[in-house]
Amino acid sequence: MDTREFLKKYGKFLALILSILVVMGSFFAGWILTVSSPLFVFLIFKFLGVWRNKTRVIYGVPAIAIGAILFFLAFSYQIANVEVQEFDSYHGNFHVVVKPYSTTDFSRNTSIVITYNNETNQSLYYEITSTYTQKAYAKGYLNGTVMDNKTVYRLNMTFKQGIYYIILKMDNTTDYGGEIIRDYPNNLFGYFVYYSGLWVILWLSMLYILLIFGVHMIRKSMELRSLRYE
Repeated sequence: MDTREFLKKYGKFLALILSILVVMGSFFAGWILTVSSPLFVFLIFKFLGVWRNKTRVIYGVPAIAIGAILFFLAFSYQIANVEVQEFDSYHGNFHVVVKPYSTTDFSRNTSIVITYNNETNQSLYYEITSTYTQKAYAKGYLNGTVMDNKTVYRLNMTFKQGIYYIILKMDNTTDYGGEIIRDYPNNLFGYFVYYSGLWVILWLSMLYILLIFGVHMIRKSMELRSLRYE
């Protein structure tokens, strides 16, 4: 069996596998490549000789979905145990260090160090909210220590199972201070897929289908133009 016969018989399955790997890799590489992944899938099917648009859709959309799901699965296990994570707040007023950022040992003490970029004697209001319940898990005020023209606030506490995000307030300004993860990889996988993955898969699939439709319309337009001048 020569290459042409092989691709004719197995090209769509090979394109499916390669597309899954490319989509998964694109997610790990960053958002620009993630958004570009429908184009990569389209090119893979094109170079492997899969020309029928229906076949490209039937195999390409599942490739995008499977690649994205595999990414979220791998990411959930990768992020489940991260010792230290640092955040710069949304408005740039605070630098937050969380240790451990994520762990499956819920009894571990969590150290949160918040550095305000200026000297101040004001108390810092914090609120830590569960994304699962949307209720405040802990809140209060912290007194800071001035060090090297900055003000450092420290908070130590333990967390139950869940995912939390930190809100900081000072001078009537609300800042996002990062998140804290305390859950098992399989639960994180379900959380990420449900709240982010499904929408990402939907939008990438729509971009892929629109790309195929756009190329099809351009091809038809060129064919009509060619017939017109014959």
